[in-house]
Amino acid sequence: MINENAYERKDLIVMHNTGRDSTTGYGKDKTHHYFSGYMTPSGEIEQSEWRRLAEALVAREGGDDELKEIIAGVESHCAWLRNDTERRDYALQLYMHGAKSQR
Repeated sequence: MINENAYERKDLIVMHNTGRDSTTGYGKDKTHHYFSGYMTPSGEIEQSEWRRLAEALVAREGGDDELKEIIAGVESHCAWLRNDTERRDYALQLYMHGAKSQR
């Protein structure tokens, strides 16, 4: 587990999404595992780990109200995001970039 206190906003900026498929076994015993992550200035971080680190950073900075306002803006302006998790991740990415709410 990564130390969440070691990161600042600039370390968690998402540069692009990453993903890899790995296959093990043969025939009917073949299984696929997919890794989804984000490439950041700190390196590649798995999405759920990035989300944990970003949420911890928001809490540490006292940015909960700011994040809620960004989420409200994302909900009303980003129709391509399909569910709450995608909207929250996008809002967290905007927060890491220093976005401010439009209110």
